[in-house]
Parts: sequence; C-alpha cells; structure tokens
Amino acid sequence: MKHGLLILLAVSCLIGHTSALELRVSRGLNQVNLLWEAERGRSYHIESASSMPGPWQKRTEVKAETSPAEWQDKETGSAHQCFYRLTLLSTKLIASDRESASSEQIWNNNAVHAGGVTLQWVNTRRQNSFKNGKLSSLDTYWQASGEVLRDGAPYGAYKMESNSTLFVVKFLLVTPGEAIELASYQIMP
Repeated sequence: MKHGLLILLAVSCLIGHTSALELRVSRGLNQVNLLWEAERGRSYHIESASSMPGPWQKRTEVKAETSPAEWQDKETGSAHQCFYRLTLLSTKLIASDRESASSEQIWNNNAVHAGGVTLQWVNTRRQNSFKNGKLSSLDTYWQASGEVLRDGAPYGAYKMESNSTLFVVKFLLVTPGEAIELASYQIMP
C-alpha cells in the first residue's frame, strides 16, 4: 500500500477581510513547505494534526514580512498523513486600560482528495467574539454554518452547540457517524 502525505487546507479571515486565505502545500526533501498570500505585518498561526478531528497542535506563529509568506515544517518525520490549519490572528477591535474586545471568523472553501475520496468544504464558517477575555454576544454573533461534501454528496455540517449546565460552547462538524469537535470554549458563570 502506498502512503502519501495527506494535507488539509484550512482558511481563516477576520470580519472585513475580503478574501479567503489559500494555503499551498508541497512536500520537499524531509520537510513540508507551506506558502500563502499574506498581509504584510499581520500574524498567522499554523497548526497541525495527524487526523482531521485533532487534537490540533500549535506549531508556530508567523509574522508576515513578505507576501507570499512561507514556513517549512521540518518535523514531519515518518508521518503518513498530516493536516495543516492556517489562521489569520484576530486583532483587538477595542482596547483600553480597562476594556478590550475582539472577534474572529474562520472560513473554509477547500477540497482534499485522498484514498479515492474527495472531501469538499462549502462555505463553512465559525465566528466568535470576546469582551474583556470572556465570551460575548453568544446569542447574536456566535454561529457556525456550511457543509462538507463527500464525493459531491452531503456528508456533514458545521454546528454550534452550547450547554449552560456544563458552561461550554462547542463548534462541531456533524457527520453521519460522529460529531467532531472543532473548538470548545468555557463559559464563565
């Protein structure tokens, strides 16, 4: 059985950011090269996981000095598959000595072909906001939407779930066989 490197392309953008990020990935000698069109001076998180549900590990933070920006993963080792996620870091929209606020939207419109199967993310979005380090606007701003297709047929959907008893909000990819947790936030009572 031939094993190749499987790569998940994930994109992120902030409110007001008009174009999605496209992560281009190539395999080099003992490394994986990541390249994307970047906004100079902005910071990006790169995460990786051995499977799509995670757990995701923060690999690095890159402050883009040029565009395109690039990063080399020299620690792929003998991994047969590796998923990468690129996130444009949100910025504080309001900041003072006493208050701060930030918000983020994470979009994905990519496809991955592996093992004879094509998975396609169609307008998937997660959005959240914080004020003074705490979740804010849960009822009005926080949401998840979009779907995942498998070989062109509906396969899963992005959902947001909150549990006031456990004080947690989760973003999920709900598929026929399972709900994959994409992110989880603790609600401060």
